[in-house]
Amino acid sequence: KGAVNRPMIYEFIQGDSVTDAVRMAGGLNEDGYSTLISVVSKAVGDNLPTVANVDINKKSASTKLKNGDLVTVSEVTQTLQNSIAIEGAVVRPGIYAWSKGQRVSDLVRSVEGDLKHFADLDYALIVREKNARLDIEVLQVDLGAAITQKGSAYDLLTRPRDRLLVFASPSVGEDEQGQEAGVDNLADEIDAMEREVLLAPIITKLKSQARSGEPVQIASISGAVKAPGSFPVTQGFTAADLVAAAGGLKDNAYLASAELRRLYQSKASRMEAEYQDVNLSEELASTGATALMSRDHLHVREIPDWNPDDSIVIEGEVRFPGEYRIRKGEGIASVLARAGGLTSIAFPQGAVFARESVAEQETARAKDFSRSVLRGAASAQLTKEENSADIKDVQAIAEILRDFEGTGRLLVDIEAAMNGDNLANIAVEDGDRLMIPRQTSTVTVVGEIRLPGTHSFQSGLSVQDYLGLSAGMTARADDKELYIVKANGSVVRPSSSWIRFTNKQAALSPGDTIVVPIDAGYTNNLTLWRDVTQVIFNSTAGLASIVAASK
Repeated sequence: KGAVNRPMIYEFIQGDSVTDAVRMAGGLNEDGYSTLISVVSKAVGDNLPTVANVDINKKSASTKLKNGDLVTVSEVTQTLQNSIAIEGAVVRPGIYAWSKGQRVSDLVRSVEGDLKHFADLDYALIVREKNARLDIEVLQVDLGAAITQKGSAYDLLTRPRDRLLVFASPSVGEDEQGQEAGVDNLADEIDAMEREVLLAPIITKLKSQARSGEPVQIASISGAVKAPGSFPVTQGFTAADLVAAAGGLKDNAYLASAELRRLYQSKASRMEAEYQDVNLSEELASTGATALMSRDHLHVREIPDWNPDDSIVIEGEVRFPGEYRIRKGEGIASVLARAGGLTSIAFPQGAVFARESVAEQETARAKDFSRSVLRGAASAQLTKEENSADIKDVQAIAEILRDFEGTGRLLVDIEAAMNGDNLANIAVEDGDRLMIPRQTSTVTVVGEIRLPGTHSFQSGLSVQDYLGLSAGMTARADDKELYIVKANGSVVRPSSSWIRFTNKQAALSPGDTIVVPIDAGYTNNLTLWRDVTQVIFNSTAGLASIVAASK
């Protein structure tokens, strides 16, 4: 069996040799290894089976066959002696012939012709076997300099069995990848050339070959760099080399002071750490050369309060609506001033101020409430509590809550903020939206009303009057839970005298919405309906008032 043309069981004539057996099997195929053929003979008597090595080109090939022998022809090794491999973000990856005097620029002759458009020109690696144990060493290559300065110190000489790794630049974004190449699988292609993928087996090998007196040749970097992680420590490795290995600095990197942590063994044979500041401006300008060692870690700090892209959108009745960049801690009054202030027809009392983080919290709380409703209903079923709520109704309500998307509305007092009230002048955040509606002169009535709608505001009319204009409350109305949503989104509960509809004037303002909720006792769904009604109305009534105000 093995690397012969017809492996099978053969009969032989007494006196045939291993050479005859190979000839019967059609000879060696193209992968046959002729100098080491294994012949295993069966046990004879009390003896154990024996094995013999045969070189078909020598006298041992005349070894006579015995009944039951197993002749195994091994394959030649696929390891190439004079080869060099190129991998990663190159146009033609593969294995090529090595020749004496060959340099990096002989393998990668030009940026345009030999490299992918997203290749990192500042960082490449040569992985080299350094001894008979197949331990490796790693050389860092400035690929751009090697190509443009052929024959220089940057253009390293190669050796047989070297591997040249070219990485994808970490600065290439997904949109840019797709647009530039125009192929569907380009993102996957770049992912396969990322540092983590190509470096993983190298890092593993460096760790496995570390031993006493030969510490692992790896350093790491974190913070404001494009590709933080662990990288091989090469000869003469400096802080600048580690930054290049990490794809370079982000634009928010603080160059004046990075933190270098170094581990060492104390006199008490304990592992200790020391910390020192590194000036990256000097390192990158080659005026500093902080040499790095095994297990060093460099943390690149970020510039404090760095928010060059943070912005807020201002819409509606301001002189110059649009998107405005903001600085950390900037107040709403400052941004409004930059937007030219309010127009003459602005209605600041009805301003809608929405914040993304608050919307996310509202959505999460609605989902929590949905789970709570279902859990409560399930518990009532298990304990056989008296409960008239239909399980289908409960599930429908829970589904509404689960699909609820928060608006993120915050109550703001624009007039107070613009008049210098520090408490009202809240700090804006990235993603905030502020809409200033036009002046309004309406009051809206919603809920359990016979004719819900919007009415012209008249200062002399009370809550009772507006309810009368809407044909009064339905039989399902809960007059004890009536409330008013002010134009700014705040909720006001009327006094007991309002509920009894006395002639006392109601403190209504333009843009207000009167909400008449459903009577939970009327519906046979216990207090669950009241809770859900309040959630829905509290989330929508404020927006209803703004819609009415903008008409």
